[in-house]
Amino acid sequence: DYLYQFLKEAYSSFDIEAEIEIVVYKNFSNIADVYRAKEKEIALLPKLYLYLAVSAEKSDFDRIEILASGKAWVKAELRTDSLRMSVREVREVVLSPKQRVYFRPDGGVLSIGRNRSLYFDGLLHAGTFDFDVRDARFSYEDFNVEIGLVDSLLFSVPGKADEFGMRQEVKVSTFIHNLSGFLYIDSNVNKGGRLDCPDYPIFESTIPAYVYYDDADIQGGAYPADSFFFQVDPFRLLRLNTFSIDSIHFDGMLVSAGIFPDIRERLVVMPDFSLGFKTVSPAEGWPVYGGLARFTDSLRLDRKGLVGSGRFDFLASQTHSAVQYY
Repeated sequence: DYLYQFLKEAYSSFDIEAEIEIVVYKNFSNIADVYRAKEKEIALLPKLYLYLAVSAEKSDFDRIEILASGKAWVKAELRTDSLRMSVREVREVVLSPKQRVYFRPDGGVLSIGRNRSLYFDGLLHAGTFDFDVRDARFSYEDFNVEIGLVDSLLFSVPGKADEFGMRQEVKVSTFIHNLSGFLYIDSNVNKGGRLDCPDYPIFESTIPAYVYYDDADIQGGAYPADSFFFQVDPFRLLRLNTFSIDSIHFDGMLVSAGIFPDIRERLVVMPDFSLGFKTVSPAEGWPVYGGLARFTDSLRLDRKGLVGSGRFDFLASQTHSAVQYY
């Protein structure tokens, strides 16, 4: 009755019955059925009550947005054999504004499957983490992204506080390569973010990954990626929006091209904002270069390379040095 009276007053100078039917069709077709002139009634659809519940934050509803690139129209093509829709001119797809999760598909191309599944390659952003992904599939039902391959992962951490106590995000300079796993965006009953689920987003790596130190600015590229690397164990990261530096670590093994035996360690964010570690040798030291020498004391890995500090025994000689580059 209220909707009818509003429309009647708004369109009083027109043929009220005809105009109301047009207005309902054009503007309220998603929440109202046909206007019944004789009864002066507008039949409301169940979807209206869902909208009201969502507005009152009493029901869940997604906030997914597909944004076009520039002023171009999004172009779509439906394949009848696979029932997948190929969409072009897509700049960005927002999966969760609250959790800061979105992706930018390569070439602006997105594939939409059954039950709102999305298939894409490109940049996947979650909190302060950037994933360069291949063969990714967004599941609407589970509200996660299954990633076939993460070519590289890069993330930011809180930097030092300024004079006002504010911390700017600083990019960690080290990439993690060749991952595969799942990004859990939010609880699958909290797609709209109405509830507070602080552990999300969550990333779970399901296979070993790799960190390389072959950049030209690390000892002139002295550590080739095929023989010098850190193999990262499968891991699980929580709170990709609000984590602390101390909570970020990656267990695994350093393979050092035969400089040292393989060393089990934990990568952390170093003071120079690289991924590395600082450790101490066992009391008997480590054999160096296949047993030609022996090193004893502390060992550090960061953007300066693999650096030792301590005693170096070679044949009958013994050398003590605060800085030893390997």
